[in-house]
Amino acid sequence: MPAIQGDVVVFDVLTGERRLILDGSTVTARRTAAVSALAARLLAPDLRGPMLIVGAGVQAWAHLEAFSEALGMRDFRIASRHAASARRLADHARELGFMAKVVDDVDVAVAECPLVATCTPARAIVLSQVPRPDGFVAAVGAFAPDMAEIAAPVCRAVAASGRIVLDTPEAAGEAGDLLQAGIEVKGLSTLRGIVQGGAMARSGPVLFKNCGWAGWDLAAARLALSLAQ
Repeated sequence: MPAIQGDVVVFDVLTGERRLILDGSTVTARRTAAVSALAARLLAPDLRGPMLIVGAGVQAWAHLEAFSEALGMRDFRIASRHAASARRLADHARELGFMAKVVDDVDVAVAECPLVATCTPARAIVLSQVPRPDGFVAAVGAFAPDMAEIAAPVCRAVAASGRIVLDTPEAAGEAGDLLQAGIEVKGLSTLRGIVQGGAMARSGPVLFKNCGWAGWDLAAARLALSLAQ
């Protein structure tokens, strides 16, 4: 069964009329990947690729499709504990006309890929290599204090030599990767601040912590409603 199940119901705020019913798992997958792609567009020092995706589940598929659609990414590396799942995602990428291959060593691939998305269940550390100086990492899987995908030394290294950005201020209590690394999360830059203030100077690696937020569901609902109309 899917890990996330449910519906997003959209009502007219004035009349109470039900306007749309959206599949919750689809909304979660697409809006999360879209936020990562927006952050990469504004923050990534190098958008040329290739892109490494760690994990091969729903979020991995969504990130592959979002980064190809929004940023024109055409070259992917797929890493997963489950080889069959990694092969299926790589096959899907090739069916879409992209280059893709399965890799066994995440840390070696990080050195070759300026774009990285970690999309795992966050039950174990999957990234122990500091990103390249022009690297961008979207850390997606960990959304609670007891979850982590990124090794603590990596988080601290990026904080020292680059920049860490949160999706929203609420992530300060949810970003397990950062909290377990002992990083002072409150006061870190947020995506909203970057959008309002313009793109930041592109120097050093960037770690974007994408924990998720109900506001992204609202944005997706508004988009779906505008398309339906």
